[in-house]
Amino acid sequence: MIYTKLCQLPKRESDQWEHAEVLADGFSRRVARFRIDSQIDETLEGFLDEVSDRLSRWQSGYYFAQEIALIYQYEKPDLDAWGFVKQMKGAVIEGELIIRKNDIPISQAHLSLDIISMAKFRSDDVNEWLARVGAGYRLSYPYEDETLDDKSQAAPASEPVTPAAAPTCAPPDALTDTSAQRPGKEPSTLVGKLAIKAALEIECEENRRATAKDVMSLLQEWADNGGEPAVLRRSDQNSRGVFWMTSKYKEKKYSLEACQKTLETWNNSRQ
Repeated sequence: MIYTKLCQLPKRESDQWEHAEVLADGFSRRVARFRIDSQIDETLEGFLDEVSDRLSRWQSGYYFAQEIALIYQYEKPDLDAWGFVKQMKGAVIEGELIIRKNDIPISQAHLSLDIISMAKFRSDDVNEWLARVGAGYRLSYPYEDETLDDKSQAAPASEPVTPAAAPTCAPPDALTDTSAQRPGKEPSTLVGKLAIKAALEIECEENRRATAKDVMSLLQEWADNGGEPAVLRRSDQNSRGVFWMTSKYKEKKYSLEACQKTLETWNNSRQ
């Protein structure tokens, strides 16, 4: 049933899964999820949930800036996607492009860089801006021409492969691309997975079990230096935490206490 759902997606969406790198657990893959130069390790169930939620939001007329840039880039391959995102943010700052909260435009006095970075743009606001600046493009739902009937003849997705054995402590390079199998049961949250990745990196480099403070320090370093940008937003030095972006594009704080619980659960699962 789940592979039928995959075949029923628009081809560009299903191709993200079909062409993604299969990870060592045999079930997860590294997918782009409509983010620029950024990928996330995801199960098929999680991938399908994200696509379903995102396409529903698109059909309602709301898009994140990176999504708009990538949709535009699909029509115009030579587009500088990051440059386009910066142009959108600049237009918001200059008052040329509206962003909304509760469907009401946010005034210039209440704008901040965080609000702009996490904003969902309404398609008619974007199109009004594009028309005003003379761009030869208009934003619309990109899969209007694809129907379920178009996908009915699609080939079934490949079955999960049997994972190869992996060492308990993988070398740092393998941990960086997360292709090595990790011991124990990983958390379900994206930031929890990064905490385990950080813990394993510390263990392999220092030959000792990582503490929550060790892991949080590394997560904060990644957050402040642009590491794992699809998940980590920035550090919170005052309370020893990091802010991260969920799969639903909501910003949350990951505290030192939460990190401690993550490590306790994970360490117990690999004993």
